Amino acid sequence: MTDKPSKDPSSASPLELFDMGSSYRTELSGLSDFEKELHLLRLSAEKGYPQAQYQLSVILREGDGVEINLEESLKWLIKAAEAELPEAEHDLGDAYVTGQPYGKKDVLEGTDLFLKSALHGYPKALFKLGVFHHLEDESEKAQAKAVSYWRLAAEKGYDEAQFYLGKAYVLGRGVTKDPAKAIENWLLAAAQGHLNAQLSVAKAFFYGEGVKQDLDLAVKYTRLAADQGHAPTQLAMAQFYLNGYGVKQDLDQAVKYTRLAADQGFPEAQHTLAKLYRGGHGVKQDYEQSLKLLRLAADQGHPGAQYLLGQSYYFARGTQKDISQAVKYTRLAADQGFSDAQSFLAVLHHAGEGVKQDFDLAFKLWHLAAEQGELKALNVLGQSYQYGDTVKKDMAKALKYWRLAADQGDPDAQYSLAMIHYLGEDVEKDLDQALKLFKLAADQDMPYAHVALAQVYSNGKGVQKDMRLAVKHLERAAQLGLEEASQALPGFRAQLDD
Repeated sequence: MTDKPSKDPSSASPLELFDMGSSYRTELSGLSDFEKELHLLRLSAEKGYPQAQYQLSVILREGDGVEINLEESLKWLIKAAEAELPEAEHDLGDAYVTGQPYGKKDVLEGTDLFLKSALHGYPKALFKLGVFHHLEDESEKAQAKAVSYWRLAAEKGYDEAQFYLGKAYVLGRGVTKDPAKAIENWLLAAAQGHLNAQLSVAKAFFYGEGVKQDLDLAVKYTRLAADQGHAPTQLAMAQFYLNGYGVKQDLDQAVKYTRLAADQGFPEAQHTLAKLYRGGHGVKQDYEQSLKLLRLAADQGHPGAQYLLGQSYYFARGTQKDISQAVKYTRLAADQGFSDAQSFLAVLHHAGEGVKQDFDLAFKLWHLAAEQGELKALNVLGQSYQYGDTVKKDMAKALKYWRLAADQGDPDAQYSLAMIHYLGEDVEKDLDQALKLFKLAADQDMPYAHVALAQVYSNGKGVQKDMRLAVKHLERAAQLGLEEASQALPGFRAQLDD
């Protein structure tokens, strides 16, 4: 540790006293140093040095190494402001506008102090005047005035102003919309560690908004924000590593970042980590640990966690089967509009399992889930309306729901829709469409689609007869465990030999 200033305080100038006091803060070694700092700053402040008065006010206000003393803090802040120190004018103005922390509120006086601080070029005051105009009204004049103050503060390097100026360029409020200038300002703020600027830059590079898409830079700025302990961004880094976006896929890193966010109590991360434990991805499969994390997230109202917790109780994953708990958590998620939960709760009501059997409620829930594109609900409704199961038969509605599910790539829906077109059930036959859908379902190894293609190619209906292809599809259906395909294979192979 270097030697402390040796000059006699009684003969030192206010500036020398200030520098001597500040040196004890920078060469921190214990409480005694704080006490010496405070003593020297008081001497400097009493001799009328504004910087010492301001720093003394801040230390006493925040209790930085000393006991909080708001009365003395306010006294020195007023003196520093009266000496026209811009940062003191700003802080006193803020205190008067908000009434905190000194308990004295005077909005007019506070605004006047902000103006004085801004006239002296203090960037924080310029920024806040911009915010005042921004919130004043929605007129273009007010927004342009806000931008003018933000630009002045941004030019002085104030990161918050750079961030807000960037937002103005994105929205085109008070300035002409210019995504490139938005990125320019955000990059300046991000370089100073401004969290929201780093997030905005990361998003811009990830989606190519205002800049050329660059996943490497998206990862760079996401990592910077994550390293500040921002839980949602830590989870975003985990997703990069899980999916290999801009980085090499790395489950260990994915788990690391997910855990960092989960340890902060972030429910989405707790839910994600629970799923990793549930599936054994990057961690040893552990249903009990998954259940613990799901409870933490569910207790914060996370619908996905509530749904999976309900599934855990229903299927006895990490706990004993408990249908009442399964219903409880499934309903909590369904009440938040979570489609998987709505669909599963519909199944329970349709079967009367753990709840009163109620077909009307079941179909209401399936419809709610189907409106969000939930595949199981779309398939149930397609089948129900096609065959009149518990509802009146309605092929128009059946086709609607089968198509919605098929368009999402669901092989069961593709097969069902293909059969309708192939057989011409209440619709005009369309062999080309049927063949297309059969192939799509078969590409996902839907066994009945392979059987259907085997029949199509064996009888040459709508296509050129091809027994080799017919046998190939039937063999695949048999490999997938379809007994009827295994039984039919000898006859198909016999035709191939012919």
